[in-house]
Amino acid sequence: VFNDLNENGRQGPGEAGRKDAVVFLDANGNGLLDTGELSDTTDADGVYELRVDGGASYRVVLKPALSFISVGPSQYNKVTVAPGASTVRRFATKTI
Repeated sequence: VFNDLNENGRQGPGEAGRKDAVVFLDANGNGLLDTGELSDTTDADGVYELRVDGGASYRVVLKPALSFISVGPSQYNKVTVAPGASTVRRFATKTI
């Protein structure tokens, strides 16, 4: 998760990670972080980790916050993870 200063959807020089953003797997597709849904909070570099079983698709969601909004068409990514693999999904945001 990063602060997309030029709003191009790609992390570039000077576009720092966003600390304390919450990212979660939206198991029921309602866009809300519900009890039992896997989540993580980003570190100082905007990095999060959600450990899941491979061979499935997941809806990875950036939880809305008062201090920033998502840049781009969506606040979630549909991700398919192969068995034994890992994947990276970034969320571009801007300060409001």
